[in-house]
Amino acid sequence: MFKLVHILTDPEAEREKASIASLSGIVDYGIEYVQEINQPYDGEDWKLVKNWAHDIYPNHGSRHYGAFTSFKQGVLKNFTEDLDALILCECDCVLSVTLAEFSEQIKKSYDFVKDNQLSYYTFGYPSSGMPEFSPKHAEDPKHPHSYITDKIICAHCVMLPSHERDFIRSEISSRPWETPDVWFNMVFHTRGPSKFGAMNQGIAFQHEGFSMIDQRWK
Repeated sequence: MFKLVHILTDPEAEREKASIASLSGIVDYGIEYVQEINQPYDGEDWKLVKNWAHDIYPNHGSRHYGAFTSFKQGVLKNFTEDLDALILCECDCVLSVTLAEFSEQIKKSYDFVKDNQLSYYTFGYPSSGMPEFSPKHAEDPKHPHSYITDKIICAHCVMLPSHERDFIRSEISSRPWETPDVWFNMVFHTRGPSKFGAMNQGIAFQHEGFSMIDQRWK
C-alpha cells in the first residue's frame, strides 16, 4: 500500500493549483492521496536550535525551518505501519508523465528500493542534466530505470520505504532541523555509508513560481 502526502501552503496559488491537478488523480490508481496544508512559517522557534548543517548553510532560516516542520508533520501523521512506502511531494511538484505511468513507476521504484535495501528514493530531476546532485555509484540490471547514489538534492517528490519507517520517525523527532533534502542526506549517513535511489530520467519537476523558502521567483 502506498500513500502520497501533498505538502501545501496556498492551494489557490497558481503553482499549487497546477501541482494538485498533476497529482491528486493518483487515487484512481489505488494510491491514497492526502493534502497537508500548512501556513507559511514566520515564527522564531528556528532560532532556538541551530540548523543541523549550519556550518555549511548558515543562511537557512525561518522558511527552511517551516519546510522541515511540514515534512516532519507529514511523516509523523501519515507514515503508518500498514504502508509499504510513503511518498512526499512539495507544493510545486508536477509530473512530466501521466498518472498511469507514475503509478507504475512507483511500483517499479519500490521494487528497486527493496531489492537493493535503499534508504529512500527520488522521482526528481537530479540525474537529468545535474549529475553532481546525485552521482551514479551503481546500477541494478533488473531495474534499468534507476541507479544507486549517496546524495539527493531537492525533495519535491521522494519515497520513503517501510523498512526505514521506525528509524525516520524516531530521528525526525529528535535530530536538529534542516531543509528536508539535506536532513535526509545527513540522517541516513549517521549510521555509516548509505545508499539512495534516483531515476535515470526524472519525471517530477518543480512548477515555476514564487518560492516560499527562497523568497524569490524560480
